[in-house]
Amino acid sequence: MNIYKIMKWVALGLGVVGTALWVALIYSDNTTVDNTPMQLMFVLAYALLGIASILGLLSGFKSVSGAKGELKNMLIHAGIFIGVFVISYFSSSSEKTTTDKMVSTGLIAFYIYIAISVLLLIYTSVRKSLIK
Repeated sequence: MNIYKIMKWVALGLGVVGTALWVALIYSDNTTVDNTPMQLMFVLAYALLGIASILGLLSGFKSVSGAKGELKNMLIHAGIFIGVFVISYFSSSSEKTTTDKMVSTGLIAFYIYIAISVLLLIYTSVRKSLIK
C-alpha cells in the first residue's frame, strides 16, 4: 500500500471525525465556546495545522537538501524575510501594548512586501520590453 492510499484514508477519517463533531455541535445545548464538541474541533484543527506545518517544512527541506545552491538561496531568502520583519518591528511607532506593536509590525511588513513585489513587477516588465 503506497503513501497516497494511506493519506487518502487518513484524510477521509479526519473528515468523518470533523463532520461528527460538527453534527454534535449543532445538537449541543451549550452555546458557549467551552462546550465539548467545540473544544474537540479546536483540538482537531490544531492537530491538522501541526501536521500540515510539519509536512510542509519537511517537504521544503527535502527539496533543498539535494543541491548546495538551493540551500544557499533558501537561507538568503529566509534572511531577507526575517530582516524585513526586524526593520518593521523597529519602524513601528506603537508604544501602547505589545499587541499594538505587533499589529503595527505586521502592517509595515505587509506594506514593504507589497512595495517590493510592485517594484519587481515593474522591473521585470521594463526589462522584458527592453530586451525585445
